[in-house]
Amino acid sequence: MVERYLYLDCQSAIDLAEAVIAFKDFRKPTTLSENFYILNEEKIISGVLTEKMIKMTEFRNIVAYDYTKINYEILYDVFQNRLKDFEEFLKEIKEKLRIF
Repeated sequence: MVERYLYLDCQSAIDLAEAVIAFKDFRKPTTLSENFYILNEEKIISGVLTEKMIKMTEFRNIVAYDYTKINYEILYDVFQNRLKDFEEFLKEIKEKLRIF
């Protein structure tokens, strides 16, 4: 259950990044991770947050495509310590786009 919820959190962040990129008419990404690089290039999110979101995207890909490689210590760490990264992502988007 935890894996699924974290997957959904990651996917929601990716979907939001894609929506912002489309709305602002930024260049189109070729990978899921590139969404966050583009937001960083356009000064929407910080470099530190970009790296965190890229790691979340990598985690999402493991859960989605290579279930056997899930490291449960990492899963536990994400669940215990990294959920705030999603909140930070939303906060930076809100501040830069002046929405919500």
